[in-house]
Formats: sequence, C-alpha cells, structure tokens
Amino acid sequence: PYTTLFRSRVAYLCIDDVFIAPENPPPPPASLEQALLKDKKYTFSAGVLFDSGKDILRPEAGAELDSLTAFLQKFTGVVIGISGHTDDVGSEEDNLDLSERRVRSVQEYLAAKGIPANRLRSRGFGETRPVADNTTETGRQANRRVECIVLKN
Repeated sequence: PYTTLFRSRVAYLCIDDVFIAPENPPPPPASLEQALLKDKKYTFSAGVLFDSGKDILRPEAGAELDSLTAFLQKFTGVVIGISGHTDDVGSEEDNLDLSERRVRSVQEYLAAKGIPANRLRSRGFGETRPVADNTTETGRQANRRVECIVLKN
C-alpha cells in the first residue's frame, strides 16, 4: 500500500590545487656564519666564485665573499684556512696551480676588505682531495670548490 521513493543525492568534489609535502622536509641551507660556527667549515662552489678554468673572481662572487668578510669582522679572533680544489680534468700540475691561484684571489679579496693577512691561511690542493666521483659532470662540479675552515676561534 505504501510506495517508497528513493532519491539519491550525488555530490562532486573538484580539487584543483594539490600539494604533497615530504614528511620531514630538508632543513634550509645553513648560512655561512651558522656553518662556520657549528661545523667549522663552509664550502663555496668554485662555479659561484670563478669561471671554469679561471682564477679571476666573478662579479657575483662578491656577495658570497662579503658574507665571509662580515663573519670575520664579527668574530675578530677567528683565523680561517682557505683551501682550493679542482676536478681531475687537465694535468695535476695545472690543477694544483689553478687551485693555488684561486685561493690567492679569495685571500686578496678579503685583505682588500680589511681582513688582516695573519687571520688567513691559504693552500691549493688541486685534484688530490675529491669529495665526489670525477667520472660525472655532477661529481666534477662538486670537486671544483673553495673551502673555508675555522683554524682558531
């Protein structure tokens, strides 16, 4: 006797923006000051400071090196070591010479900004201390670097 009418309701949900974040996002890169205070080491990519195969600082290298200058002006007792490294492309002798010329350029930049020479030690290592495999371009780029190491607080 009774008629039951079923009505169905349908809904559609449209999502047009989706963002998936990692559970533990990687930490932001440490500033030069944080790295030198915590790890006692900071690495510049040689590509940031120099053109390939050159020892003349690029104009945009000033911003990076000014951070190092500010650190040394803030912490007046700190003595740093500056080490230059290359990939293994070219002769060992040429790479050693290039790495030494590059650290000299960095040291001269800092001296021109008023950092006393007795607070800076520099040495080129050429291709002798790779941090990555020299068989790939990515590895060679990682090996072309200038490192700053806190020697004395």
